[in-house]
Order: sequence, then structure tokens, then C-alpha cells
Amino acid sequence: TWEFSYRELRGQRRPVDQSTAHRADQEPTADSSHGVLIMVAPEQSPSEFDVEDLLTWVKQGNYLLYLDNFPYHASRRLLNKISMDVRNLEPPLHDKASDPVFRDPLYAHLRTVKISANQSLKGGRPIATVDGIAIISEQNEGKGKILIGSCPSLIDNRHLGNSESWSNFQFIHNWLDTTDGDIIFDERCHGATQGISVYYYFLKGPA
Repeated sequence: TWEFSYRELRGQRRPVDQSTAHRADQEPTADSSHGVLIMVAPEQSPSEFDVEDLLTWVKQGNYLLYLDNFPYHASRRLLNKISMDVRNLEPPLHDKASDPVFRDPLYAHLRTVKISANQSLKGGRPIATVDGIAIISEQNEGKGKILIGSCPSLIDNRHLGNSESWSNFQFIHNWLDTTDGDIIFDERCHGATQGISVYYYFLKGPA
């Protein structure tokens, strides 16, 4: 369970054991998390200092997968920091098939993904588009990278039973294959529930 500030990703400096402080190996160390953080449609957008902590962690060689609607200025704080923006789509996309040719060879063998989105993305490197309009893009930040999508329902529960949507999950799987370290699911902003997390559900199977 992750119930701490994003600055915890970078770890806490542990104090030196004073009883062995004379030893050369007794340097203050930090327990940091390395890997990819997955954020999907947070009910509360990251604050300014949250964004700073997240970007500092990514620049150290970590990864962020961030899917959201980005409806308000406050929800675009991270986009603003990485020189990305959104544009409203009229009409919005609803279960629209992406363009059949992904712009990255890593995904060339995939079928089209199903996308619902209210905004398009401007900036970054487009990966998945609809009618040439970017919906999912990637941005390098320091030693790490961020995958941004204006389609938070890309891998939601309703797609699980629809085989035509399984390529959505394959797309995310392929991107995760380009990362390393732990996979951390950010549930901090989604409140408490008595239900079983979908992540625990999948861990009972081949995952």
C-alpha cells in the first residue's frame, strides 16, 4: 500500500549508526524506489510540489505512465513542466480505433487500439494517433521517460471482456518492456474501497 508523498520515491536518508561511525562503509544511504509509476485518472491532480518530486524521480532514470483527461489547468501541471499541452476534441473520441500503423516499430505488429479521449496531445513524440491526431505520446526527461495519454479508459475494466480491446493491454505491456525495475501502481488519489484491487486479481494468474 502506497500512502506517502511522491518524495518517498527518492528514498529517505538513513542516519549513520553511531556505534560504528568510525567505519568507512558507514555512509548515510537512501532506500529509493526504482522502476515505473503508473497513474491513471487521479481524482486529485498532483500539486506543484508533487510534480517537482515526480519529475526529479523520473530524471534520475525512472519511468512514469500517466493517463488522464486533463480537463482543468490544475490537472495539466505536469504537462506544463514538460512543454506539452492538450487541445479539446470536437466531437470527443469514443472507442475509436487508432491509426493502423503505430509510429514506433516496437508496436508495429499490434492491431489498432481502442481509444476514448476528450483531448489531443501537443508536444512529445506521438506514439498512438487517431486520424493523425496524437492521443498517446512519449517524452524523455533526464535519464528517464514519461508516457502520456489523454485516454484514461485505455486499460479500464470494461475492456477486459472484449477481445477486440486486448491490444490495449498488449500496447502497455510492450511499453513496460522498455523499462526496468519495480512496477508501482499509484492508488493514493483514488480513496479507500472494500473491493479487491484489479492488480491483486491479475496476480493470481499468469502475471
